[in-house]
Amino acid sequence: MNARPLVIVGGGQAGFTLATRLRDLGDRRRIVLVDGEGTAPYSRPPLSKEYLVATKAAGDLLFRPESYYAAQDIELRLGVTATGIDPGTRTVTLSGGDVLGYADLVLCTGAEPRTLPLAGCDEVVTVYRREDTDRLRTILAVANSIVCIGGGFIGLEVAAAAAKHNVHTSLRDIAGTAADLSRQGRGRRGLPAATATADPGAGARRLHRREERGAGAVAAGRGDMTRESSPRLR
Repeated sequence: MNARPLVIVGGGQAGFTLATRLRDLGDRRRIVLVDGEGTAPYSRPPLSKEYLVATKAAGDLLFRPESYYAAQDIELRLGVTATGIDPGTRTVTLSGGDVLGYADLVLCTGAEPRTLPLAGCDEVVTVYRREDTDRLRTILAVANSIVCIGGGFIGLEVAAAAAKHNVHTSLRDIAGTAADLSRQGRGRRGLPAATATADPGAGARRLHRREERGAGAVAAGRGDMTRESSPRLR
């Protein structure tokens, strides 16, 4: 009978690093890596940079090719999430109905972005997964204008990408820090100087000096919160 594996829930940077580092250190026990996305673990920072402006392809984002995991005896369970944990029986229930026994369990679920529902706006994109950036790339190819909510690095990088597409962009940030970041980074990111509003409901300053008009889409990069979809203990 096979020994129970180490189960890692979450295939982001932490889950990937744990699995591969254990192999580098000579740990040969079976590892199962569970992740809700249907692709092998990949790097997220390029989603708002090189991947958004199409200088990197989807395959370039992968930490390792899928063949690596098979060679290292790391089983990928992709496209499913962990919905429950039973410490008594040392099992994890997956969204597809499978139940995994484990010898050790590590939760690397990380955080998820805060969403921003906007009534009457059909195109609201929260940049978090590769599919989000795929959708945003399609929008930028045809949009006349967008609003970027959040003046951190993701918001500024999305705004810079929009500028490269000649899309009229309004940047809104509640913290009032986006102006300083954009001035410091405008040479590297391609952003003109901008002043962010301290009220997300107020009119944002323009990154492009064009006539203000209704936004065709909203891109949200508003930071993270603790993931609410973590598996529940029984």
